[in-house]
Amino acid sequence: MSLLILHGDQIVASRSALRESVEKARRSGIKDIVRLNGEKVSLGDLKQALESESLFGTVRLVIIENVLTRVRSKTKEELVRYIAVESPKGEVILWERKELTTAQLRLVNKTATVRLFKLSKAIFRFLDSIYPKNTGQLLGYYHETLKQDAPELVFYMLSRRVTSLLMAADYNGKELHAMQKWQRQRLLAQAGKFTSKDLQMLHESLYRTDVAVKTGKSILPLSSMLDLILSEI
Repeated sequence: MSLLILHGDQIVASRSALRESVEKARRSGIKDIVRLNGEKVSLGDLKQALESESLFGTVRLVIIENVLTRVRSKTKEELVRYIAVESPKGEVILWERKELTTAQLRLVNKTATVRLFKLSKAIFRFLDSIYPKNTGQLLGYYHETLKQDAPELVFYMLSRRVTSLLMAADYNGKELHAMQKWQRQRLLAQAGKFTSKDLQMLHESLYRTDVAVKTGKSILPLSSMLDLILSEI
């Protein structure tokens, strides 16, 4: 079995790497590609995917998402043991939306190829600088971030931060209980610099931008659209 692990919080880059890996598999002659939700898949489903004969008579590629970060359970232990020890035939890609710990990697990476995708420090400085009356510093950090990260990633992280700020403002942090205390407090402090109306307007601007990009109706590149949005905060 060939095993590739893609993990880390730079989701745009890891998704791109996943697409490239799938295309590479197709070019090599693999036609049968199965995708499984690692948070819900059963051991029986995984065995079926890896052990049953391919319809095309070739090796099958099985992509499993978020199985190593799945909530601890007997089923998870069985899945990981099957992948790591029983060495089923075929090619397997494990995609994880978070950076795996050393302990998590140790479970399966004895023979795996592992690729980590980490967010740059610049993007966190940019995200933390998003608040009213901070336009100069905000745009400076934004342009610094673009030197290291793609506009698509910046847009994704910006949208996620604004959603978190809305939750912090509307529910006083009740929906943020999964975060560490220092993260929650910092987010609440940042949300407190906005009015609820300003956050809603920012969220709507990002939504309209997303629609415009996906429908091809924008005459500006995404980086310029974000420049305009940030200038109005």
